[in-house]
Amino acid sequence: MSEKKLRNITDVLCFLMILGYVMYLVATWGNLPERVPIHFNAHGIPDRYGKKGSLLLEPILGLLILALLMFCQRFPQWWNYPVEVTEENRENIFEIASKMMSVIKLLSIGVCLDAGISGNLGTAPMWPVWILITGIFVTLILGIRGIYKAGKETGMDEDDKS
Repeated sequence: MSEKKLRNITDVLCFLMILGYVMYLVATWGNLPERVPIHFNAHGIPDRYGKKGSLLLEPILGLLILALLMFCQRFPQWWNYPVEVTEENRENIFEIASKMMSVIKLLSIGVCLDAGISGNLGTAPMWPVWILITGIFVTLILGIRGIYKAGKETGMDEDDKS
């Protein structure tokens, strides 16, 4: 799948996730208690409560995170790479980095919104969060590995030419 197509699909999915969360809040707002859990410890037990209006922070935070990641994704030349970016490897490295960022956007929005939905349900199983966070780290590791490999392959080609 092309980098642009993946970027557009994940952008739309992220916006739909945020919109779905807002629609969920609107639909359940009247049934929510005035005090809701807003933070959970590592075992999924609420350790901080707030007014139900604080649940609006998740979609706002999600939009801010999404905007920041979308902005960063548009300028891969500003990123720090583990290999030298040359004319020969630039396109490949930027494509790998952008695909990595697309997946991270989707997983990050999932983490952000999971807390709000879990709080509304009164329970917060931690396994979805751990799966999403693991997904972010796996994506980072595979992306950096792919960038490193793309940069080294180009360097090896230049050495073979001499």
